[in-house]
Amino acid sequence: MRLIADLPKTRERARQELELQIALAGALRSVKGFWDPEVAEAFDRARSFVLDSGEAGTISHFSVLFGLFGTKFSGGQARAGLEHAREFLSLAQSRAEAGLLVTGYQILSQALITIGDYQAAFSEVERGARLYESEKHRMLAFQIASDPGVTMRGFWALGLWHQGYPDRASAVAAEVLQHARRPDAHPYHSHGLALHLIGMIAIAARRASEAEELGDEAVAIGSEHGLPTVLGCGLILQGWALARRGANGASVESIRKGIATARYHPYKPIFLGVLAEALQRLRGELLGWLASPDWAEIEVCYRTAFAIARSQGTRGFELRAAVSLARLLSDQGRRSEAHDLLAPVYGWFTEGFDTRDLKQAKAMLYELGGA
Repeated sequence: MRLIADLPKTRERARQELELQIALAGALRSVKGFWDPEVAEAFDRARSFVLDSGEAGTISHFSVLFGLFGTKFSGGQARAGLEHAREFLSLAQSRAEAGLLVTGYQILSQALITIGDYQAAFSEVERGARLYESEKHRMLAFQIASDPGVTMRGFWALGLWHQGYPDRASAVAAEVLQHARRPDAHPYHSHGLALHLIGMIAIAARRASEAEELGDEAVAIGSEHGLPTVLGCGLILQGWALARRGANGASVESIRKGIATARYHPYKPIFLGVLAEALQRLRGELLGWLASPDWAEIEVCYRTAFAIARSQGTRGFELRAAVSLARLLSDQGRRSEAHDLLAPVYGWFTEGFDTRDLKQAKAMLYELGGA
């Protein structure tokens, strides 16, 4: 870079500086993570060379926009990241190139999920997922540091689960993992990220064995390739699975170590969103264990969780909250009210009847059948 600084200020010099800054940002990102200030600084410098280099609208320009989105998104500035995502998608639409459109839909949906606009996010992610063609778009993983075959379709699988299609979510998730486990896949942008995304579905669906297996695989990949984010996410998945088995001490240790290892990563806001939903419902359960529980307050907690899930379009969490609320109402002798609350939520589903949540809902309705 010192040598470039001595060159005349020409378009060629600007082009070389642009490419060097992109390469530097990519290297720093791999070692330090998207959220590191040096990565953001490198992408900011790269953007300053786009126009002077004549590279506007090229893959280098898209790499910069993707990087700017990543630094904002990972730094907890989702709305700022949203603007970069919209700029990326707008530029992709002007070129009408399917691969870039796929990535534009991908990052826009990521930002929308983070700010809680699930319905808009799932619409965008489905558009991108349906455009994606494995062989045609596989080089995007190396050109702009994002593999839509993993990220886009992984989010599509997550969206399908939340929208109430667990069987379809599982089918897409299996395709994502198969794609990510190819010998030529990038260890982070494909394999590690796929394990993380599918692991979030396993957590949402309360499948402890699957979460543990995915966590084990992520820990192995993160350790082998020196990828702290992948390693940390793997430890968190392992810790969550341990908690489901009642190994609380080991669970806390694993989760804490995972958070410390991964530091702040792009998908932490999603975990916080899941945590917020769970706390509303679990707070009601914890209050119920008190010697003199306030049943009115507990009911408010359940109804709040139910309303939040419904407003966000997350059918999976809506059903779970409905079962908790119906059980409370039934215990209070309000069986007809409980049945009328739960029946339409359960009745909406057309698949996934062998999953734990739907089995619990069916059993509860059977108990309420004489109401």
